[in-house]
Amino acid sequence: MNTKLSKIMKDMTPTYTFKLPLSKKTIKYRPFLVKEERILADAQAKKNPTVKDEYTMLRQIISNCTDLEDIESLMLCELELIFLKLRSKSMGNKVSIPHTPEGEEESIMLDIDLDTVEISGEVPDSKILIDDKIGIMISPPTLSTLLAVDSKINSSDLKNNFTEILNIIENSIKEIFTEDEIINTEELSSKDLKSFVENLPTSAMEKITEYFDNIPALKQEVKYKVGNKTKTVTLQGLDSFV
Repeated sequence: MNTKLSKIMKDMTPTYTFKLPLSKKTIKYRPFLVKEERILADAQAKKNPTVKDEYTMLRQIISNCTDLEDIESLMLCELELIFLKLRSKSMGNKVSIPHTPEGEEESIMLDIDLDTVEISGEVPDSKILIDDKIGIMISPPTLSTLLAVDSKINSSDLKNNFTEILNIIENSIKEIFTEDEIINTEELSSKDLKSFVENLPTSAMEKITEYFDNIPALKQEVKYKVGNKTKTVTLQGLDSFV
């Protein structure tokens, strides 16, 4: 490309820095350009986007707009926070989100400042005991975890799809340990790991579920009025803000 033209293109694109709250990585990022707007438009044009569609789109946009390396190892909440930062700098920080109050038939619009949305919570203890002698080391889901789910599953179906939930759990277990040894799950075949998870006792699955319920997430409490009453709703996850 022409050197002068390259300089003009660089000069007309502002850059910003941001420190991720959990991984403590400092990233440089820029607003969306026309090519990212096209990626978003193509994603929005799909009638029933799958989980893989959504997160493939996020990976592409974040790869384009930041200097972040190894994107797929990022915790989902940080990936989603980066996208909100990009969205805020590119299209404005104010959005209106439809919400139907409990007990009401008509929805109202909630005004959200994306710059105030933060990650809430701390990463739980990664060590989960199955019994007195056996346990696992687990980590929060990453981008690569979500990209491994069935390509036909969409976000609303994922929460109720037990098979894919087990798949996410399998991909989140890093080690299996006993009193005598530690097994790195990268050394196991997917079939063996799947068999291990399917043979966990119910009590262990309850602990794992509690772990996932408490992992950090995008979260914002929003106050609104219904008549003369002031109510509060907690928005959580990227889908609640875009």
